Amino acid sequence: MAEIALLVWVFDARVVGNLFYMLCVAFFYVMAAQSIGLLLFTFTGSEITAYTLMGIMVSIALAFSGIVVPELSMSLPAQIISNIEPLTHALYAMFDLFLRKVPGRPVFSVCALLLMYPLIAGLLVRRRLPERLRKQEVVL
Repeated sequence: MAEIALLVWVFDARVVGNLFYMLCVAFFYVMAAQSIGLLLFTFTGSEITAYTLMGIMVSIALAFSGIVVPELSMSLPAQIISNIEPLTHALYAMFDLFLRKVPGRPVFSVCALLLMYPLIAGLLVRRRLPERLRKQEVVL
């Protein structure tokens, strides 16, 4: 939100959409990204491996989010990967909010979709996370 405030006040950018909706999309995207990080931490043997895999996930998200290559010109496997990544949905919603006056229903549907990531991650890690947290890591 600080970037949007700078764009508006310093560079006189025009925001057409509702700023509250932008804040909602950003909040749910952060929840989705944190849940993927928690999922990686839970199912890896060490924190270093989880950090490494998170870097790989970020690069995949940036490559397949539709910024570099438009989603419609991607092959079918790339489009499937693009639709699995939460960044794609958050960016599309932010672009719509920034450039067009979008009603609340599509925004809340994107927020509901982004809410699925923490719910699914919670179901996957609920048994394994406590034992992973008890595990002592050895640094060599």
